[in-house]
Order: sequence, then C-alpha cells, then structure tokens
Amino acid sequence: MPLTPGTEEALGAPSGPAEAFEILARSGHIDAALGVRLAGAAGLRNVIVHQYTQIDVELILEGIRADPGDLERFVLALRS
Repeated sequence: MPLTPGTEEALGAPSGPAEAFEILARSGHIDAALGVRLAGAAGLRNVIVHQYTQIDVELILEGIRADPGDLERFVLALRS
C-alpha cells in the first residue's frame, strides 16, 4: 500500500515519532517487525538528542552495524 505524495489517508495523528511508525505498521504500509525496530530507533534518537541517560556509543554502533538496512527497507516499503 504505497503512500503517494499529494494523497491523504486517515491514519491518525501520532503522539510522537515512535507512534508514527506504529501507525504505519498497523495500516499495512510497513512490515510490523520493521515498525517495531523503527519505533525503537525513534526512542533511541530521543535518548541521544536529549541525553536522558549516559550514552554508550559502542552499543549504538553495534546496533547500526548489526542491521543498517532498516532505513532502506522503510523507503522501499513506502515506494511499493
């Protein structure tokens, strides 16, 4: 179910970035597992930007190296 520029769908307004990915997954625009991972990445972004806790750079790099393709999968899902 591609999202086409200029079209509107009533998916609901997310309360934050993580929920945006959850809404896209529930509506079938992206795979549920990808939605969970991207919602987690959005949460990680908040930790990094707002420094809610001590940041473990090695842990972040490990996550990036483990599977850098989620962003690519997200873009491909929205295009198909």
